[in-house]
Amino acid sequence: MSLIAKESGGAVSEPVPQGTHSAVCVGIYDIGTQHSATYNKWSESVVITWQLPSLRIEIDGDDLPRVISNTYTLSLGEKANLRKMLEGWRGRAFTPVELDGFSVSKLLGVPCMMQIIHKSGKGANASKVYANIGSIMPIMKGSPTVIPEGDTVLFDIDTNGPGGVIPETFPKWIQEKIKESKEYVEAVETHVEQPTAGVADTPSEENADVDDSNCPF
Repeated sequence: MSLIAKESGGAVSEPVPQGTHSAVCVGIYDIGTQHSATYNKWSESVVITWQLPSLRIEIDGDDLPRVISNTYTLSLGEKANLRKMLEGWRGRAFTPVELDGFSVSKLLGVPCMMQIIHKSGKGANASKVYANIGSIMPIMKGSPTVIPEGDTVLFDIDTNGPGGVIPETFPKWIQEKIKESKEYVEAVETHVEQPTAGVADTPSEENADVDDSNCPF
């Protein structure tokens, strides 16, 4: 599918600390059409990943920034979580023209301020604490520039082939989600030969023509 949202439409570590942190978007993963057991419906979905450079973790001897991800339905409907998050990040609402189609690939490399809230699990996971993204805001004026450490990732399941090879560099849980997508399952079941999946490190969509120099995307 195209990474266009429309109005209609592993090491074990402590959770990311609560509070407000500077962050930068480093990954956009199209995980295809996913089934929600809660709502018993299929929805196009995307995983967005951010680095938090001021928070560090050591993995295999390397000092790396902490990362956090969230999964969104690819929709800019009035009640859609993606729309609420993006409008908070932008610091303004979408225009009617932008609601006709916004490429989430524009988020790659864009900094923000992120509020992290801890929540306890439920049921068998009641003793666990999870870090949740409470809100995302524009980077504060005068703040140091926040840039990605390492490569950014842009994965479109249609462009890269729904039945193709999923890069092993992707987090395991994202690989599994892609394999659960309707596109991937149908491609495998019908034995459709697909191209090897590649990864683009920069978005190809042109920026929307919006006269607002303060809007980050």
